[in-house]
Amino acid sequence: MDQGIYFIKLTTIKRVGLFILLCSFIFLINQQPPNQSADVFSTNGQPLALSKSDFNTSDVSLTFNMIWGDEVIEDILDRLETEDVVASFFVLGEWAEHHPHLMEMIDNQGHEVALLGYRYKNYSNPNPDLIQKDLYKGQTILGKLGFNQLTLFRPPVDQLDDQVLDTATKLGFDVVRWSVQGFDLTANHPDTISKHVMKEVSGGDIVMLHASDDAIHTPEALTDILSHLKEEKLKPVTLSQLISQAEVETELIE
Repeated sequence: MDQGIYFIKLTTIKRVGLFILLCSFIFLINQQPPNQSADVFSTNGQPLALSKSDFNTSDVSLTFNMIWGDEVIEDILDRLETEDVVASFFVLGEWAEHHPHLMEMIDNQGHEVALLGYRYKNYSNPNPDLIQKDLYKGQTILGKLGFNQLTLFRPPVDQLDDQVLDTATKLGFDVVRWSVQGFDLTANHPDTISKHVMKEVSGGDIVMLHASDDAIHTPEALTDILSHLKEEKLKPVTLSQLISQAEVETELIE
């Protein structure tokens, strides 16, 4: 027999049928779409940060960074519940361990929990071991509270470079930024926040707001934002839902 040439002896129709069935099965497997998470958050083996979904969806994701306090977040949760809207909350592990009742409230209302680290650190050019330690500690604290399937991470104060991205990815996190923000920490009126968001938001956007006690105008602005989304027929979903339902836009970190 010449090298590279193989002969299959099919002595019965039954064997032919089995052979065809096997080939069809292999073909179907090869036609299945690849794991989306891997495609979404990496390219050529390099990790990326998620910033926005595509324009072929009416879904948007409202996200809230939770750093300190317990008054504003309760108001936000009440307004979301009234409108039957789900969101994603990026929380500090340090805050979560002191507010387990609010973590339970977030979970019971169907919102998604994601990680902001353990303590609100500036990740600009620190030792990679310190980044890993902060992430791991936050992950551990939230795990003890019952949140064992954390997959999404947003770096504090948007300090994101290759080092932070690589460290977070190695710990199993997908890094998420945003495409629209309300500038609610510096706004002096709810209208300022809502106008920022309503001017920019469209299908596929990730909106970043805050739920800490210094975001005093965010709850009132949220009411206007939710009304606007409803008028524009845009549906608020969690980040995981947004990721799973559409292709997403990622960005390389310089």
